[in-house]
Amino acid sequence: ELGFAFNKMAEQLQLSEHHIREHQIELDTIIDNIPLMLFMQDARNQRLKRINKAGIDLIGLPEKKLIGKSDFDLFSENQATAFNATNQKILQNPGLVDVSDTVINTFRGPRTVRTRKVAVCGTDGSPVYLVGLSEDITGLKQTEAKLRLVFEASPIGMLLADNDGMIILINTQIELLFGYTRNELLGKPVELLLPDDVSDEHSKYRM
Repeated sequence: ELGFAFNKMAEQLQLSEHHIREHQIELDTIIDNIPLMLFMQDARNQRLKRINKAGIDLIGLPEKKLIGKSDFDLFSENQATAFNATNQKILQNPGLVDVSDTVINTFRGPRTVRTRKVAVCGTDGSPVYLVGLSEDITGLKQTEAKLRLVFEASPIGMLLADNDGMIILINTQIELLFGYTRNELLGKPVELLLPDDVSDEHSKYRM
């Protein structure tokens, strides 16, 4: 009976190991097929523990040359110092953080990324890993720059306002037409540029 129980236990352990391997394969497949760069750093030394295929493609180095590296091994000193400062803030106050859009010098050339980072804590509440998700927005930024050039070069006065009717962008022609400087208009209600007899009613048409 003892031998039978031992054999059953061994079978259960093998089954559990098999399920663990299956789940690990599933997780690996999901991570590697995420179209954004996903990376994980050791919280103690901020060395790279894992990076997915999108991250490998973005950085431009094979995985074996990335794993175990720190930001100082992969980026310029100024960039790595900035990344390190952000990481320290996250480690001191764990939580999801939106990192400002950043231009990084990869082995494929400069790329602009938009990143979110979070500290993953262990059972004792102390950070174990830093996990980041970065989107390559280089193309988006290039398109925005072209649109701004067209916007600014237009011979027609043009402006953009947000949903609250506050001016967020104007071109030079608006300054010339209305006699306000850019700084005087940005963040102000669009009604500032309308005649008094219609400005009070205009806000109703923004809803």
